[in-house]
This record gives sequence, C-alpha cells and structure tokens, in this order.
Amino acid sequence: MRRYRGLDWLVMILMFCGLIFLLVRVLNVEDHHGNADYSHIAQAIDGDSIKMFGKVLRLEGIDSAEYNQTCTRNGQGYLCGKIAHRHLKKLLQNSHNQIKCILKGEDKYRRTIAVCYPKNADENTLSINAEMVRAGWAIAFGRYYDLERDAQKHKRGLWAGEFIEPQVWRRSHND
Repeated sequence: MRRYRGLDWLVMILMFCGLIFLLVRVLNVEDHHGNADYSHIAQAIDGDSIKMFGKVLRLEGIDSAEYNQTCTRNGQGYLCGKIAHRHLKKLLQNSHNQIKCILKGEDKYRRTIAVCYPKNADENTLSINAEMVRAGWAIAFGRYYDLERDAQKHKRGLWAGEFIEPQVWRRSHND
C-alpha cells in the first residue's frame, strides 16, 4: 500500500477545493440583489418553463398557453400551446441553449421562478421572459404589460386570433 506524502495530500486538497469552487460558481452564485444566478444549458418544457440542471424553472411575469391548449385563428383551430413551446425552444436555441437565470424565489405552488437571459446578454437585451410576451406567445402576468399591448396591437402570436387565457384554460382542463 502506497503512503501519501505531504505534497500528494496538498495536491489532492487543492484539486478538491478547486472542484468545490467550480461547483459553487456554476450552481449557485449570488448576484448583487441576493438572487441566485444560474448559468447553464437549458431546455424548454412548455411555453413558460425551462429545465436546467434537472431543475424546472418557471419564467417570472408570464403565462403561456398550456402545451395541449388549442386556440383559433381565422376560424381554424391550432395547437397554440405547442407553438408557444416551439417559440421558447427557438429562443433558447438562438443563444445556443446557454442562458443565465436570476432566481426570484418560489411562487404559491412552490415552483422556482426566474428571469432568464441569453448567457452573453448585455444590459439592453430583453429577457427571454419578455421576448415570449413581445412575440405574443405568452401573456403578461405581473409585468411586461407594455410588451403585451404591443403584441396585441400588432396581432402577434396568440393575439392573431382567439384564445382562452392560460389560467382559465387550466382551471377548465384540470382533471
């Protein structure tokens, strides 16, 4: 059995500390507002939720059509929930699925809520949350009302036809 000398132990301890430092940096960094900041690869779950590190994050301030929700446009039904999901997926792909999210706490259902940005966004970049409302694939829920009015005025996304607000649709389809 090999005995570790002092230098071997020092190298192992430094490597261990370096690994711990990296994990803390990647998994849970506090921003200057005390909100946790996650940066990593994300995938769209539906039109207002993403998954990072195996954790589902609900996008703050928006409510999107449910995945199986249908809407109408020009008298024709269409799968607006799937299109909203596809739009969020496209926004993530445009940033190579590398995003950063500022965690804002939990909602009344104990879901983690977050505001997310493309990883290399500058201070003028709209959040992914805001982009979903601007494109009309989510409605404002506590913020982004100016973007919602603009989407409504220009008949973008859900506003191009008729839809039941996601919150109302969920209540009537909750089995």
